[in-house]
Amino acid sequence: MVQKPKLGDHLVSPRRLYRHHGLYAGRGMVIHYAGLANGLQAGPVKISTLEDFLSGAPYEIREHRKRAFTRRESVARARARLGEDLYNVTFNNCEHFVEWCITGKSKSRQIDLLLGAVGGVPGFLIGRGGAKLYAASKGRKKKPQGSRRPTASKEPGESA
Repeated sequence: MVQKPKLGDHLVSPRRLYRHHGLYAGRGMVIHYAGLANGLQAGPVKISTLEDFLSGAPYEIREHRKRAFTRRESVARARARLGEDLYNVTFNNCEHFVEWCITGKSKSRQIDLLLGAVGGVPGFLIGRGGAKLYAASKGRKKKPQGSRRPTASKEPGESA
């Protein structure tokens, strides 16, 4: 039996060729990078019902033993990026987004596994080094980590 998600949980839902990631925002809502969630058309960071996020697929909760931000802070970080439309399957996908909200580090295990098979210079260019080049090309600047944490009010009926 799948456990009911709690505020700030990292939800992972299998799709045909990948796993879709979202952050549970409470009250049956999930914040996620729409990206390729509904086909080949990329989409922005948005908030959806859990049902819409899952699109009929099951989900599991990825545990984060070491969180850089509280559950409420993670949701506030996600809300701050609503509408962002910089999706890139390799450098800025739904998993990168949720990991950043929780840990402060933009990373994707799916991409790391894929690039591990590529290796060498191509793997570097497509992987971590490429992500920095991509961010620079889009004019995105990294925010200093730990400088100021966003705050979020506790939702009625939600536990942190």
